[in-house]
Amino acid sequence: SEENADDVWYRMLMVDSNVDIENKYHKAKLWIPLNETGIPTTVPSYTFYNKNDNTNGSATVGADVRAVIEGQAGYAARLSSDAAIAGAIQIPSGTNDALTDEQEFTLTVHWTPSTADNGVISYIAYQSTALGTALGNFELSKNANDKIICNIGADISMTGTSFITCDGSRPTSIIVTLNTSAPSGPKAKLFVNGVLDDSSISSTYQTTAANFTLGGSGTSTYRSTTGTVEEVLIYTKT
Repeated sequence: SEENADDVWYRMLMVDSNVDIENKYHKAKLWIPLNETGIPTTVPSYTFYNKNDNTNGSATVGADVRAVIEGQAGYAARLSSDAAIAGAIQIPSGTNDALTDEQEFTLTVHWTPSTADNGVISYIAYQSTALGTALGNFELSKNANDKIICNIGADISMTGTSFITCDGSRPTSIIVTLNTSAPSGPKAKLFVNGVLDDSSISSTYQTTAANFTLGGSGTSTYRSTTGTVEEVLIYTKT
């Protein structure tokens, strides 16, 4: 096992009874570092990795996304609430299908909401063919009451209790876990800053062949966060 005590973002213990854990990217199906350098006036390039099969690819980066030095650990990606994909980052499903058909996973997102995110809907990530349509889709957002919401498939809808401070400097660690085969108790759990904020006993999961996206759609209903994201991981058991 490995406890990421050197990285307060994680606040979780990693355990594998079969093989040694060499680092915090152990069995990461999708790792998006988002720490590439850039300049404020140009669109950055971002690489994503599958540590299970040692492959990588290039993310599709919206025209209004910027790499900024103001991240918690250096460079980070600043998203935009402008039209649709212009303010978002997409992982092509043909290269890495992220959450699709994964019935046991852990998702970690390191997010610092902006001042403009305060009191308004702010989408952080989704993998959906149509936002607002639950069946087979995944959505992670902050509502207008500054609480985290996570929807997985038709039956899992979790709402956090922790108040999210949106001031452009205070980071938020979000961890979502799903195990549809859990023998008892919750199948899905939502952790915010290391605290279990909500859970669900339902067992639906993401099934659509959509791109995994950081941000929103650009509309007020599915407005993208204008904060920064630095490092996103999806861990699986395979």
